[in-house]
Amino acid sequence: MLGWGLFLGLAMMAFALQFGTDQLERNIRRLLLIYALLGITSAAGYMAASPLAAVGFIAWGLVLYAATALLTVWFRRSAKSPSN
Repeated sequence: MLGWGLFLGLAMMAFALQFGTDQLERNIRRLLLIYALLGITSAAGYMAASPLAAVGFIAWGLVLYAATALLTVWFRRSAKSPSN
């Protein structure tokens, strides 16, 4: 719970700050922040023995899959575009 909930939530929050210029990056940023919120809430719910621990399944399922799909598109676009 600490790994997937708290620590990955904090990492996603920090990672989300790297995105934000175009529509795709804003959507990635939103999903990463949603994941962070749900993951940290889930970890806190687990530590408090609350039913809030179940919201982690939304983060680890739907949100993580959607963020991974958008990151795949983002990486493919950045690999095709000429850099520096």
